[in-house]
Amino acid sequence: MNYPWRTLVCLLTLTAIAQAANNSLPGDSGQITADELRGHVGYLAADDLNGRDSGGGEIREAEAYIANAFERFGLAPLPGHDSFFLPFHLYRSNFDKKTTNLTLSIGKEDVVGEVGQQFRPFDFSDNGRVDAEVVFAGYGVSAPDLGYDDYAKIDVEGKIVLLLRHVPNESSGEGSFAAGAATRYGAFATKAQVAVEHGAAGMILVTDPLNHGPNDDLRIGRRLTLDRGSLSAGQQSGPTFLAVHANQSIIGDWLQKAGADLSELQTALDSGKKTHKLTVNGLRASIGVQRVEGAEAVPARNVAGFLEGSDEDLKNEWIVIGGHHDHIGGYHGEGDTIFNGADDNASGISGVLELAQAFASREQRPRRSILFATFSAEEKGLLGSRAMVEQEHFPVHRTVFMFNLDMIGRTDSDQIQVYGDGYARGLREIVDAANEPVGLELTYAGTEYAGNSDHASFYQAGVPFMFFFTGLHDDYHQLGDHADKLDYDRMQQILTVGFNTIETMADADMTPAMIHVVDWLGIQIELVDRDGFDVPVVTHVADESRGYQSGLRSGDVLTALDRRPVAETRSVGKGFRDVQPGSEVELSVRRGEATHTIAVERAKTGYMGVFPTPVDEDRRSELGLPDNEGILLRSVVADGPCGKAGLVAGDIILRVDGRPISASSLSSILSQIGAGETVDMLVLRESERLTIPVTLGERPGRRR
Repeated sequence: MNYPWRTLVCLLTLTAIAQAANNSLPGDSGQITADELRGHVGYLAADDLNGRDSGGGEIREAEAYIANAFERFGLAPLPGHDSFFLPFHLYRSNFDKKTTNLTLSIGKEDVVGEVGQQFRPFDFSDNGRVDAEVVFAGYGVSAPDLGYDDYAKIDVEGKIVLLLRHVPNESSGEGSFAAGAATRYGAFATKAQVAVEHGAAGMILVTDPLNHGPNDDLRIGRRLTLDRGSLSAGQQSGPTFLAVHANQSIIGDWLQKAGADLSELQTALDSGKKTHKLTVNGLRASIGVQRVEGAEAVPARNVAGFLEGSDEDLKNEWIVIGGHHDHIGGYHGEGDTIFNGADDNASGISGVLELAQAFASREQRPRRSILFATFSAEEKGLLGSRAMVEQEHFPVHRTVFMFNLDMIGRTDSDQIQVYGDGYARGLREIVDAANEPVGLELTYAGTEYAGNSDHASFYQAGVPFMFFFTGLHDDYHQLGDHADKLDYDRMQQILTVGFNTIETMADADMTPAMIHVVDWLGIQIELVDRDGFDVPVVTHVADESRGYQSGLRSGDVLTALDRRPVAETRSVGKGFRDVQPGSEVELSVRRGEATHTIAVERAKTGYMGVFPTPVDEDRRSELGLPDNEGILLRSVVADGPCGKAGLVAGDIILRVDGRPISASSLSSILSQIGAGETVDMLVLRESERLTIPVTLGERPGRRR
């Protein structure tokens, strides 16, 4: 059935937007220069800022730089605030220093370690205390299928094992422990699991000295979260198993007192000597681990500058231009130890600053108000932007658009990726018009959702968004992400398109309307003016989709969701996202003069067909992965969903459906995805990042 009113509304909207775009170009984008971009990035990505890690002291220098720039451009703090800084708190778990300790003994001599300095507990360690004999168990690898077993002829029952990180002959890159096997058997969690299976009561891990110097030794890091309650210690089951990572210095001193040398032990192992022949007699250790109840508060800040609109009515509608100013910090050691984060995301922040200057210098202020915001703790899980939206420092319900800038400085091709066009009616037409005088090669993502940056926090609140992205590269989250590798002329072009796009939206009578895409139901919902009121209308139903099979049709007006009237139209998308897999929801729709009740059921929770384990701290540090990103696949069911899609053992899944995934978040993320739904998985395979679509299945029934 045809609905001519829908076509008419869309045509009128697109015509008005296109006319506004043509009338507003080229504007004041000449304020954006490659030299100024280079200067901003040069400061933000300098070694002095130590990688801008959230919770570190140096990130405050970056925030002060941004705030000073906003003030210099003539922006104001947010209404009701007297500062450009918007403080919030992050939380992290802490250990009781009195009861978290490590004492290494040889005869009557003790070597005592301080938590956070000479050792730290692993996240998977239990709370408690273990005092026991220590057995050197090589690399802690038990792989009979590869002809190698450190535990052969060794009794570790009730004892503490002393293990080397990594795997035998790691530096050669050949033999039984090359590539995927090295990743699998070298994982911290795998070593701990094998130790438990052999009856060990504890594990002390030390960095193997032959292939890894001081820069790769003990690094201290704890997970940050926005929710204080999420850090509560879980209930442990089974025998207590304590696991700590100790540095080379304290282990070296201890072994020296016992007449042994760590390098010599490793050399013997790598030359083929059996572990049971490398005994070190007289070693004992006492390990204590106790987490503090509650959480330690870590102060953090977003930065926001405000440009009030000039139109008496439209100034009450806001546009947000933002990006994250944090990165992943650095570590103590020799040589280059700082993750400077030039592309990620000094490039985006330099863009926010240049756009702020360009809009603030216009002779006529934009009709709509513009909020320029930079977010902290994006690398910890989009925590800064989430805090800003949840704290409602600005009128989220009157925010009509969000433009996110994240990694716009490097590209191996001429194409620029544009995300968000499939979620906002008319956005592509605006961007095309904005790009006409620039001539970039743009690739539109449609309804492909990239939820791995701060626009996701706004999308969850029902705000249309645009995200320009020049792509991943080998220096992503690596020490080599330096300022001299960015293409500043290309950045200037990208920001010119961005300026033209936002200028159009800021001055037009109308802005792109939000398209709520309900993937699991196969429908799209938009707000349409009906008799002077915006009502949610089903504008697309995919053939053979769950929505089509349930009886939904294009043109249906949604009046109630799960028997609750749809009053706040921005919450429509969230209402559908909150439907749990395996549950049924009742929809009320108006079709013509009749009202229909339609029951739709979301498929049961999706099944991946993998056996995951956490990414160990060593591998995480090597790859520059944030705490909330990455699960290692120990094995993959060949005929399972991931196996059929091409995933293999040793792969690291970084994101599912655009959301960072970790061992702690895997279950909660999967609980939101139904069987039969296809999601994009961002996978790290050796040094290559792949995006692999995976259609989740239903979990096979268990045998009784």
